[in-house]
Amino acid sequence: MRIAYTKKEILLMMKTKPSLYHCSALAAVVLLSLTACQQGCATPSSATMRFARTPSQVEEISHAVVALVRPTLRAHPGTISADPQSTGDTYADDMEEEDLVILSYGIYCSGSLLTENLVLTAYHCIDDRHELGHRIQVGTYTQYRRSQGTFRGNEWRWHDIVAVDAHNDLAILRLSSGQGNAHRRGTLPLATSNPRTGEHAFTMGHPRGLGWTLTYGVVSQGSRMGDDSASSADPHATRYVQASAQAYYGNSGGPLLNSRNEIIGVISRGGPFHIVFSVHVSLIRLLACQVPDVDIPTVRACSLSHELSAPTSAPSLVPFRVITHQR
Repeated sequence: MRIAYTKKEILLMMKTKPSLYHCSALAAVVLLSLTACQQGCATPSSATMRFARTPSQVEEISHAVVALVRPTLRAHPGTISADPQSTGDTYADDMEEEDLVILSYGIYCSGSLLTENLVLTAYHCIDDRHELGHRIQVGTYTQYRRSQGTFRGNEWRWHDIVAVDAHNDLAILRLSSGQGNAHRRGTLPLATSNPRTGEHAFTMGHPRGLGWTLTYGVVSQGSRMGDDSASSADPHATRYVQASAQAYYGNSGGPLLNSRNEIIGVISRGGPFHIVFSVHVSLIRLLACQVPDVDIPTVRACSLSHELSAPTSAPSLVPFRVITHQR
């Protein structure tokens, strides 16, 4: 039985008096056509999966994001004691020895690698260490996986605080001398253009210590002024990028990324309803220019930082009150 018919033959069947043979043949043609359409249409959609970030991109970002870690301590006075000097941890040295049991190291903040030995983070993540002149413990994605999330056995590297902007909640750390570079690969460039309202935004960080968590949203507002500024023209005002990519305690200091995996902000504050404020990339560039003897990709000249300011044609932005959490 022939089941392939030309369009002309099908039309001719429809015009002539229908017979059982014609009806059967026509039904077979329609059924085969529908089956072929379903198979042809279903195959591409089922075989092609859509990702906000592809697995390879997520892997690349993960190696460029770091964790700020510190000892997880439990107080048991008079029962069990441990020697904090055995870990080399100066942060633990300031606490009463008999009150400490060092169990493991936990993540409390995030950061991103600008170069192989420079880490960008938020100042409120290291303010207590900075005041005491301490170094910072930084762990990588590889170390996190190798230690099964505990960072036991000193699965981290010491970093010195080399540049801070306390007013704008920014800090840059450098790998301490004598520390082996454990960074397998991956750095994140600073964006060369201003974030735009409506574009995709991504975060990678450690909410509540859940290491290397990716979240996705949009830039809700490309430029907002902090509540301590008199006007949008205030040169000392903190400029934020507001985004809907969810963040929580532990995301602080982590990067806010655009679709090109470029840093457009450092997560500083978070609130309800997916309201997250990140320090604007223009302020990050100003701080990066203060780090001596460093070649940060995309920072070709410090004057470029001034070009990444709010557009002059934009209306004045009313300062807002940030009633949100940090850390």
